[in-house]
Amino acid sequence: MYSLRDIEQTIGTFWTNKDARQWLVSGANTLEMPPCLKSVNLEILRAADPDGVALYGRMINYGHHDVMDSIFPYCSQLLGDDWYEVVEEYLLRFPPDHYNLNHICRHFAEFLSKYGQVHLKRFPFLSELADYEWLELEKIEDTAPFVCGDNSLISSPEQIITMAPIVNATMVIRYYKYPIAEIAARLESGRKVRKKTQPQDTYLAIFRDPETHKVRFLELGKAACGVVEAASKGLCSYQSLLQLAVSLSPELAPDQAVLDFLQLVEDLQKAFLFTGSQRRE
Repeated sequence: MYSLRDIEQTIGTFWTNKDARQWLVSGANTLEMPPCLKSVNLEILRAADPDGVALYGRMINYGHHDVMDSIFPYCSQLLGDDWYEVVEEYLLRFPPDHYNLNHICRHFAEFLSKYGQVHLKRFPFLSELADYEWLELEKIEDTAPFVCGDNSLISSPEQIITMAPIVNATMVIRYYKYPIAEIAARLESGRKVRKKTQPQDTYLAIFRDPETHKVRFLELGKAACGVVEAASKGLCSYQSLLQLAVSLSPELAPDQAVLDFLQLVEDLQKAFLFTGSQRRE
């Protein structure tokens, strides 16, 4: 016996798995049954319509490729003629599993890290670039609510002791081994990426601007990244963040570190990475 759920899963496999589709369309005689079908009830397989499966499978496949093309324009630009087959292999290893079509793309950076060694030899930053591109969509669709607070500049000792920043709820931090923002900018402007791009530690804060609703990629220094990351983990006072900033900048005189910290806070507020301040309980 089989259930409606069994039929749904089998048809879904035919629609999204090229090997399964080819096996059915071939007449199930000339090709070996792919592993994804070996546990399927034989009555369901016999009842499947090859023409209908082929038609809907092609339509869905076109849709998947369109989504991948739109979300990863830089990766597709780099891979050129190899792009189509890379996407096909990705869809085979990470079959779509979410009603939101955009979400078929969320494992692409992982796929490149695990299975894209041939392409990583040419472009060792490729999986990081895929993550960078995916995050733009992820942040656009992020439903985290914005919480705004007092936007007064932090300048007095009392404010530093008693107030804490409110961090943009959509913000994530990324550490990349390569200058991904620079690589993306070169590709965006139609310039070629240098063949031997050298590693360069890059710290980025990615978040959605609450006014324009556009996704921003803010490059930070190592110390600034440490401050933002600490602020995002809990209600840290400006005083504790200042102490952290000083400890992360041992090359600076303490008074200069304080001035740099206050400027950083002002810059982060202007960028809407800090969406204001609130008094600590």
